[in-house]
Amino acid sequence: MTPLMYPAWRYHATLPACIVQGPDEDDALGPDWANNPAGPFPGDKPVKVAKAPAEAPVFAPGENEAADALAGYVPPVDPNAEDAPPVTKVKRRRKSAKAKRIAATKAEKAARKAAAAEE
Repeated sequence: MTPLMYPAWRYHATLPACIVQGPDEDDALGPDWANNPAGPFPGDKPVKVAKAPAEAPVFAPGENEAADALAGYVPPVDPNAEDAPPVTKVKRRRKSAKAKRIAATKAEKAARKAAAAEE
């Protein structure tokens, strides 16, 4: 244990900190005072330190099927492989009736402008 140097700060769990000038003043404060603001103070419950969890094995994607399923990993598919699933085209959404009317109106206006420009 290192010797204490004076003057030194002393800390209490509920009272303000104070400075002591020597070992006599330190002893006069009593056992409820600590050298460190974090304690330990009498009446403190011992701190339980949680054990670190066991380290889980680390797998590279594709090494472990169960780990891949949990992580949501889907292996890439080679489109040239014999067992590759067929490539499907993405369907385009149909234009609504309103969108068709707007497109027709724009086409009509463009045609009228072209006819007017020729005259």
